[in-house]
Amino acid sequence: MNAAFVVFFPAFFLSDAIMPKQALTGWFATIATYNPVTYLINALRALVVTGWDGRVLLEGLGALAGIGLVSMSAALLALRGRVAQQS
Repeated sequence: MNAAFVVFFPAFFLSDAIMPKQALTGWFATIATYNPVTYLINALRALVVTGWDGRVLLEGLGALAGIGLVSMSAALLALRGRVAQQS
């Protein structure tokens, strides 16, 4: 859990959670566009502010699935390495 904080905290601040995407410029706007946390936050924001927006919610679910796939793959690879060390 602590390792996830180290990854999620910078990803959160490199998204459009603090400022609207239209106010971002340069490299910050580019990073926020490709940051999957941006799509998670937009999905949550849509639920609170505008209601059920299918496109935004699907993008958020896709970002969640991508983050889950990458993090679970990394966790399984780490587990495989630990098990191999024990044998």
